[in-house]
Amino acid sequence: MDAIETYRGFINTWECDENNHLNVRFYFQRFEIAATHLFAISGITWDPDWVMSRHVRYLKECHGDQMLVGRSFRPSTFPDAVAHMLYDAETGDVVATALDTLGPSAEKALFLAKIPLAEPDKTVGPRGVKGGQDTEERTGSTLVDGGHIVIDRTVVTGAHVGADNRFHAYHMVGRVSDGVSHSWAHAGFTGQWLNANNYGRVAVEINLSIFERPLIGRPVHVVSGIRSVSRSVIGFRHILVDTLSDRVYAIANNVGVIMDLEKRKAVRVPDDIQALAESRVIIG
Repeated sequence: MDAIETYRGFINTWECDENNHLNVRFYFQRFEIAATHLFAISGITWDPDWVMSRHVRYLKECHGDQMLVGRSFRPSTFPDAVAHMLYDAETGDVVATALDTLGPSAEKALFLAKIPLAEPDKTVGPRGVKGGQDTEERTGSTLVDGGHIVIDRTVVTGAHVGADNRFHAYHMVGRVSDGVSHSWAHAGFTGQWLNANNYGRVAVEINLSIFERPLIGRPVHVVSGIRSVSRSVIGFRHILVDTLSDRVYAIANNVGVIMDLEKRKAVRVPDDIQALAESRVIIG
């Protein structure tokens, strides 16, 4: 594949989570770096607000002390997007991919940038989660009244923002990651049950849609709803909300599985937990 190298780095152990693998937010961080370098190679300053949605698929587990390389290109099947592929630097295996759907404000930059065009393989783009930018006209309070639950509360600090004082996309995913255990528990997958079976909760695909980025000092919270349930996969919709104004900043749709932490494989959902999760699915 004709693509530009846009990332090269290393996984620190502090970036790994309770399942002893790279936390989902740090894949997003590396894809943001890749996007920045992709345009910088053409002499164009990357604007994170060009991204309407970033669709990430997690293909292989990554661990501490692992070297990664990223390559980026314009996918021929997605004309208003750029794609990024993250590889294990030693084996060459693809470990994750991202598809950045860009808005109209990026049109000139895409025209000027000398980005190679390539046919993407099947790992790039949506599979278990709908692609493109999601929409939400309801407020956070209305979502909670309709059955969503609050899973995270925080205040945007200097550690969350860039030079423009706006929330980094990967920290938005971090707010979801830090709160998603509440979503899983609401679906019946409690910490007690997981620990008793040596299981973990794992995301396999996330589509992040960003409408606005909160500034430093803003109190924000995440509300979450169960969208789909099957014998092996559960889908969630997480919404980042401004606590003061109640408006929606971003939406993260994701699907995840329960993983056997010894075998490192997904397991089937027990009938009783599946029934509980299905009873809490939110329609609309």
